[in-house]
Amino acid sequence: MTLAVIAGALSAQARASLEREFGWRLVTLPDIRGPIPLDGALFDPAGVEALVVEAQPVSAETIAALPNLRVLACLRADPVNVDLEAATARGIPVLCAPGRNREAVADFVIGLILSVTRHIAAAHHLIVTRELTEPAEVVAQRGSRRDVIWRPADSSRPLPYDVYRGPELTSLALGLVGFGQIGRRVAEKARALEMEVLVHDPGVAGAEIERSGARAVDLETLLRESDVVSLHARAPGPPLIGEAQLALMREGSYLINTSRANVLDYEALARALRSGRLAGAGLDVFPDEPLSSASPLLELPNVTLTPHLAGASTNVVDHQSARLVEGLTALADGAGSKRGATVKNPEVLEAR
Repeated sequence: MTLAVIAGALSAQARASLEREFGWRLVTLPDIRGPIPLDGALFDPAGVEALVVEAQPVSAETIAALPNLRVLACLRADPVNVDLEAATARGIPVLCAPGRNREAVADFVIGLILSVTRHIAAAHHLIVTRELTEPAEVVAQRGSRRDVIWRPADSSRPLPYDVYRGPELTSLALGLVGFGQIGRRVAEKARALEMEVLVHDPGVAGAEIERSGARAVDLETLLRESDVVSLHARAPGPPLIGEAQLALMREGSYLINTSRANVLDYEALARALRSGRLAGAGLDVFPDEPLSSASPLLELPNVTLTPHLAGASTNVVDHQSARLVEGLTALADGAGSKRGATVKNPEVLEAR
């Protein structure tokens, strides 16, 4: 039997399939965030033929310590935690799981759009921090009043019903910067909600974008004509959205980022939010995580901040498990990346 070390979350169905169909003997590691332990206490490194990880780092040293490793799987869309060069040099195919959190992130983006445009998180915060409640003595004095519109005890304060109004989704144009798996799914959901969708992605043909029901545009047009801009790009180098790009956005528009922090200039965004030029933002990723308690974003009432949760649905384990089994099946059939397997280093298959 093949000794397989499992350091990522798998469904019971996938585990049964690995044991029954592939003849793997599974050694499941405890929940670890650091490197794979190679001291021999949990398994014999010399006997390991398959390794499945999620976020655990797999360095060249780790690969060298597993002399009989034949396949390495990373349960992420992009195996950035794996030394791909070292695996390729050994002829080890590296499987990954693109699209595993596509649905989760797309849902989350729609949720952030609703939160920032309709002030859901902000209004909740003001209630639980007692800013929109009345003192107990005031409640006792007013008797049995049961208004459907909240009226602060301080009559000089505006009504929440007036302050926290927001636009309906059908009146908004959504601009998507990036049209990969997640961007496409967001577009589908937004179109189902009757939003107009604009897309900028130089790597995707305009005709393909148009077939989805969205409008293919350049970045400047997208920024000028969108009410909400959602980032779904991965770009090295300087931020794709900086001071100049934020200045092109519509007055009173919104920005969502669930992609990568490096595509956005957060200091420039904070200035745009503070000035009121942008009406709000929904952010799930940040240049430094966890977010510093000194971050200026924490002082802004027009942002919804979440701690890198967009991909954290309860269904992701099922998705990544299915991708793993599909990939291994394709490899076993000799189909490589042509039938279900996503091999990050397909050149190792050509050499076989």
